[in-house]
Amino acid sequence: MTSSLINADRSTHMKIAATAIAAASLVVIVGLTARMAETSSDIAAAAPGGVVVKAGSPVTLSSRTGVVVR
Repeated sequence: MTSSLINADRSTHMKIAATAIAAASLVVIVGLTARMAETSSDIAAAAPGGVVVKAGSPVTLSSRTGVVVR
């Protein structure tokens, strides 16, 4: 195998292309087979009839420690 891609022969290019295709295929296969955990039970728990929490009135909080940085 030639260390330079400029002067590489045909077999070196074929090895590089085959490695790239194999790596891309592996990424596609992993991506297609990856699945999220079953979340249908979480969605069903948010169905109507549960506890409803409403927002209250806005509150402004502030404090002053007396330290002045100049």
